[in-house]
Amino acid sequence: MLAALEALERARATAATKLRRRAIEKPAAREAIEQADRKMQATIERHAERVRHLLLVDDSILSTRGVRPWQQDTR
Repeated sequence: MLAALEALERARATAATKLRRRAIEKPAAREAIEQADRKMQATIERHAERVRHLLLVDDSILSTRGVRPWQQDTR
């Protein structure tokens, strides 16, 4: 799931870069491009929030069962 979250962040950065480039190339369509950017950012953030929630739920379930893979064994 961490990989999915990282992929979403890469997708956000890539899409934002492409849309900025288009806005520079086509100033007349800037408003439409900015609107598309806001919509795309909201969609990506919604998906990222779902992944973050699932990570928290999984960590909580593992923790209640005494499994803590994020902590190193200090034995």
